Amino acid sequence: MTDNADERAQNIRMIRDSAAAITGSPGDLQRIRALRFTKPGTDDATWQKMADLGWIGILVDESSDGIGLGMSEFLGLAEELGRALVPEPLIAVASIAPDLPADLLADTLTGALVVMPIWQELVGDASLSAVGENATLTGSADRVPSALCAHGFVVQTNDGSAYIAAKDCTIEPSDTLDGGTYSKVTFNAVHARPLGDLSMARERATLATAAYLLGAADRAFEMTLDYVKMRHQFGRAIGSFQVIQHRAVDMKLQLEITRAVLADCVAKFETEESLDARRMSVSRAKARASDTAMLISRHSTQMHGAVAITDEHDIGLYTRKIATLFNQYGTASTHRRRYDALSRTVAAMPSDQVA
Repeated sequence: MTDNADERAQNIRMIRDSAAAITGSPGDLQRIRALRFTKPGTDDATWQKMADLGWIGILVDESSDGIGLGMSEFLGLAEELGRALVPEPLIAVASIAPDLPADLLADTLTGALVVMPIWQELVGDASLSAVGENATLTGSADRVPSALCAHGFVVQTNDGSAYIAAKDCTIEPSDTLDGGTYSKVTFNAVHARPLGDLSMARERATLATAAYLLGAADRAFEMTLDYVKMRHQFGRAIGSFQVIQHRAVDMKLQLEITRAVLADCVAKFETEESLDARRMSVSRAKARASDTAMLISRHSTQMHGAVAITDEHDIGLYTRKIATLFNQYGTASTHRRRYDALSRTVAAMPSDQVA
């Protein structure tokens, strides 16, 4: 057990260190600023670097040309991406990669194919017209992130999941607060390739998004500490005022509690046999990370003052990213309700079915 824990800790350190190839030095957000409010809002060269580093296949078995790591390593990577506000859709693509058929997976791992999952509820018929190769789909999905950089979509229909080529869809993007895009994706009798059950891919993406939020919040906290040390008022640094110190301590406590919760949740996600128990761990993590990130965002804005709402100061990039991701894959209140419902289901299970 100790050897496995030590090996995992080493893997996480290596993954975090490798993130520097993408994220650059702390505080260097020039690339992020340059990509905001552009289409598609991501960088092909950076995506290729991610593929070359093996990140897209982080959860894919080595026998399928992935690097065969686990969710703990994935969350460590996601946290580093959050600290640097990386806009490329690695979390979504890497979460779904282990469940893709071999031909789609091969091109996905090389970076040549970007397959974006659409987990939003479809408007319209939302059913496949037939079974097998002749299936088509008609409907639409709204608020799909990163749709403009996708070559294909995996859509959840009433008849299970299906793969659809992006070129067959109509994509209507809208700008988000952080400078990215959400799109309405419309399917008008488009060819749909039926796939298997991909429901756990969403759980992986939700858990990794919680880690991304933690990373963004942690970096915002560091920036806020630096600011209150150098900002002077009434002849002294505002960080010397007790009310500021108390607030900073509360921020740090919430971050560390959230980090501990995520570590516990990912351990349960990887070891629980019950799907409902695994989903409970995901909801607990997302609710906690969302609430903590919003708390850090509010306090950081207040402690920076008016400069926090200007576009020139980097703290605003973090608060806007947190506000954008807060609702992604479910709000904190949605996940608390899901946790409560699932906990009742799990509690009613025979003990041999829970673990």
